[in-house]
Amino acid sequence: MRRRTTRVAAALSAAGAVVALAGGCTSATTEDEVETLPEVTLQTFDAPGRQAGEQQGEVYLPDVEGPAVVNLFASWCGPCREELPLVEQFAQDHGDQVRVLGIDYLDPQTEKARTLAEDSGLTFQLLQDPDGELDGASPFPTLQGLPFWAFVDADGRVVHREFVIIESEQQLVDLAEEHLGVRL
Repeated sequence: MRRRTTRVAAALSAAGAVVALAGGCTSATTEDEVETLPEVTLQTFDAPGRQAGEQQGEVYLPDVEGPAVVNLFASWCGPCREELPLVEQFAQDHGDQVRVLGIDYLDPQTEKARTLAEDSGLTFQLLQDPDGELDGASPFPTLQGLPFWAFVDADGRVVHREFVIIESEQQLVDLAEEHLGVRL
């Protein structure tokens, strides 16, 4: 009986050591580890229907002010093409409270992307990343599919990232309210 108790105690002690070591291997996020959008500069997308006064040129992503929703899409992505009109409707209805930024990602067919933007009536700011600079650029994951969404709070922190197909404007409203702390 005493030998069995000793074995159980040893097993529990070993299990406790494993848990303690595993806990020490995880990385905790501190206040100093604020993640902004990736440190990448992208060109603006010269597309018809752009809002008057919108600046042309380059955008350094960490300078994007929130609250904002960032949508990565491409002309070759069927679900992206379907959701873009919903994203535009969200921008029309809530763009005064939440900035909308679209990024044409890894899309070598620039003319098709321009046509898509025109056909979808997009007026929110569009950038282009034809070379895939955002792929795996912290805090973005390796992008294995589209559409991809990032939510940036009022302090410029990326507070949520998700591969999701937006099927209604209300779905995007719900995501923005949940992750950005806004009431739309």
